[in-house]
Amino acid sequence: FGLKIIGGDTNEGKELVIEVSMFGPSSKKIPTRGDARVGDIIITSGPFGYSSAGLKLVLDGCKTDSQSAKIFKKVIFRPCPRLAFGLKAARYFSSSMDSSDGLAITLDDMSKQSKKKFVITSLPTVNEIVKFAHQNKMNLKDLVFCGGEEYEIVFTVPPRDLNKVKRAAKKTNTPLFEIGHVANGKNVVLVDNGGTKVIRRCGWTHLRS
Repeated sequence: FGLKIIGGDTNEGKELVIEVSMFGPSSKKIPTRGDARVGDIIITSGPFGYSSAGLKLVLDGCKTDSQSAKIFKKVIFRPCPRLAFGLKAARYFSSSMDSSDGLAITLDDMSKQSKKKFVITSLPTVNEIVKFAHQNKMNLKDLVFCGGEEYEIVFTVPPRDLNKVKRAAKKTNTPLFEIGHVANGKNVVLVDNGGTKVIRRCGWTHLRS
């Protein structure tokens, strides 16, 4: 069609899709993806794995108990972004990004743009996801890192501001998961069973055929 694509979502489907873009000035500093500093703590605004599990329930016929199934499906059908928390806590973030394409891609993008190593020491997940992975013979790390559409905030924060972020989370009923720290180097690495390995970039890949 003679058009140049400069960004945004490029999709194909039978359904009607309504895209909304908003632009405007801000009097406050907006955290970028690339300003993480050595020693910063890596945090997510909620657990990961729910959206992966929900899609596998709906599309692949996987099984779980009725209560967990209800939670998983609610996450994919009625997602709720952490807007109130983000507005209160953003001033303390050194870097941040939404997790719409999956946790691994989000961490990788932040690591590359910050030119730092992201060391992950704890998975941001909950018992329902661990149980689901076991019941359906799935890799827990794939559910956590390779999903998408989680609508969670992934951010880094200096240790001196951690308590301020926790207070903002408490006021907005936001569960925080401290998952690692920023170090000198490159890549996103997982500390697992006494060793470390690079977390592969996985999740939603745009324009993949």
